[in-house]
Amino acid sequence: MGTMKLTGKSGKEYTFERKNYTDKDFPKSAGVYCIVTRSPTSWKIIYIQKFIYLGRTENLNDRISKLQNSNNQHYSEECIESYNPNVIYIYQPSLSEDIEYIEKDILKNKSFLCNTQHQ
Repeated sequence: MGTMKLTGKSGKEYTFERKNYTDKDFPKSAGVYCIVTRSPTSWKIIYIQKFIYLGRTENLNDRISKLQNSNNQHYSEECIESYNPNVIYIYQPSLSEDIEYIEKDILKNKSFLCNTQHQ
């Protein structure tokens, strides 16, 4: 479906895989996820993306399922839903990569509408 690169403050680039926000089959492994509202411009080949939220989890499938079936238990869920997300990007790290480090590295370099930590 496509990819997107986010760069951390360290200068390292992370390549995320694009999925529809409503998809149901996500990896059950650890990873970093980025929730976005993606809208086409009048040219239809260029998209505007609102970067809503970046997070990490030990199980992408469980976490994303909880967000999709939100009852606003997580402090950011109400904020996320207010932007009508339609895309989620996921990054699955190698065994040697630390998802907490990756999340902080990106958040220190890029602003997200519903993140308050590390910004």
